[in-house]
Amino acid sequence: MRSALSTLLGLLVLGPAAPLHAEAVESSCVSCHAEEEDAELSAPVEEWRRSVHAEANVSCDGCHGGDPQQQDADLSMDEESAGFLGRPGRKQIISFCGGCHEQIAHGFQQSVMGLKSTEGERVATCTTCHMIHGHAIQHPNAHEILTEERCGECHEGARAVALRTALEHLDALIRSADARVAPIRGAIDTSPLDEELRQAHQHAVVVAHTYNLARIQLVAERSAERLGRLDAEADALEAEVTHRRRIGIGVITFFTIACAGTLRLSYNLRQRSPPHEPD
Repeated sequence: MRSALSTLLGLLVLGPAAPLHAEAVESSCVSCHAEEEDAELSAPVEEWRRSVHAEANVSCDGCHGGDPQQQDADLSMDEESAGFLGRPGRKQIISFCGGCHEQIAHGFQQSVMGLKSTEGERVATCTTCHMIHGHAIQHPNAHEILTEERCGECHEGARAVALRTALEHLDALIRSADARVAPIRGAIDTSPLDEELRQAHQHAVVVAHTYNLARIQLVAERSAERLGRLDAEADALEAEVTHRRRIGIGVITFFTIACAGTLRLSYNLRQRSPPHEPD
């Protein structure tokens, strides 16, 4: 659970992950495109290998469809038999990414940009923010995405700063609660607390994609209240862990002393026994 939670906590404002190894999901798509002389066709492979998709073992077919086991390019990319999707048009991007990121796509569709995109207006979508480095999609980085320069192309730059600040505050609340639970993981069942943290973070990720400052601030306020109670629950569990450890130490100490006393008594008895006389 800790590993899964750590991954979730990287989704809001963390920077790029380290280079990844994706051999486990290599496919005919990868092997074919990697050999292409045209950089436009081969570059996505190396970009993908450094992406969160490769980290999650999601290969080309996870987004673009097709048959990754078929060596014949035409058959692999056949729309009818292999379900090849290719490159989505601007109007298709939200549903394209929403195939996996359903809740996030739903949150984005509630935003002004999402509504305008549905109406056919040319606005920022998933790829605008998350494909800055092509297919090398990393854990979202608010510092890189919500900047005055990038958002300022269509909005007042101050709005980007306000959104970024609100999201960082919300993220800090969740990270603080996770850090409070971390020391007792493994010593006691923390799964209810971990589930609370997971849900809190998932909610934060979804509301982040609405770009609604008031909603983000409201979620932060409610999260602060709930995570504060979670802190108290963590305190109670930690006290229980401490109590169990003390009992364990006491039991070990008792048996250590008892064993030492038994050995000492046995030694003394052997010393006092008269020597054995031969017949």
